[in-house]
Amino acid sequence: MDEMNMNIKPTDDFIFKRIFGVEESKDILISFLNALFKEYEYLPNIKNIKFSNNENIKDDLENKDSRLDIKATTDGGNVINIEVQTTDNGNLINRGIYYCSKMIVDGTYEGYDYDKPEVISIWIIKNKIRQDNIFYDRGSAIEISQLYSPPTKENDEYLKNSNKLTIVSIFLYKFKEGTFDIDIEQWLRFIDNRDISDVENKQICKANEKLNYLRSSKDMKDIYDSKLKFLLHKNTDLKIAKQDGLKEGKIEMVKNMLKKNMDINLISELSGLSIEEINNINCD
Repeated sequence: MDEMNMNIKPTDDFIFKRIFGVEESKDILISFLNALFKEYEYLPNIKNIKFSNNENIKDDLENKDSRLDIKATTDGGNVINIEVQTTDNGNLINRGIYYCSKMIVDGTYEGYDYDKPEVISIWIIKNKIRQDNIFYDRGSAIEISQLYSPPTKENDEYLKNSNKLTIVSIFLYKFKEGTFDIDIEQWLRFIDNRDISDVENKQICKANEKLNYLRSSKDMKDIYDSKLKFLLHKNTDLKIAKQDGLKEGKIEMVKNMLKKNMDINLISELSGLSIEEINNINCD
């Protein structure tokens, strides 16, 4: 067996999917979801689940801009979506609402009426995120947001059974041990790659065994290295594009300054460009 690659973590999207989102891991996912849901009486207890996206991991990585998420339907008809977000791509909240709305629409097309499907979307967020370039920060490590169908009668029982959309946001960077029920706390410790040596939960131990196997798998290491290489190239391309954009903006600014016959030394100071670079700018 190869030496374990401890850099591979449960929050790596393709690793998360291999642990929670494949047929042989169905019992692991059910255990995690029930631990998460049991504190909220309006969320279901799940006995069975059917996956609706069993794509091959390597095929997924061919389209590396698409996130590797988990989509499934429970025995009670709830549509479950789980997303793991480790990088700050901006506007996560808006994108999350879009994806959830699309699941509702797709479910309606698949034969449900307007009362169905009831969507539960779970977002596992590793680091702080931005919404319109402003850091989005909430008080609790787990936040629940719900959208109800228009009520026909006003009572608690109706609200429990008329939910259209539930968004569960798990902010791992806010998670502190000792603040939640022991079951979900142990799951979050595992997902956040913390010490679980004292955990006896059979499904968490099974998930950890799968993680260790994946860490020692040459195929997974190749995929991990491939993804890191892709991200490195992508970040480099974005940095270059940003630098090119900034330089283009400076050039336009310098052109306007030159047309106004401003002193070239002052232009150099304001723009950050050298006098030689400024002399090479064509103002035509």
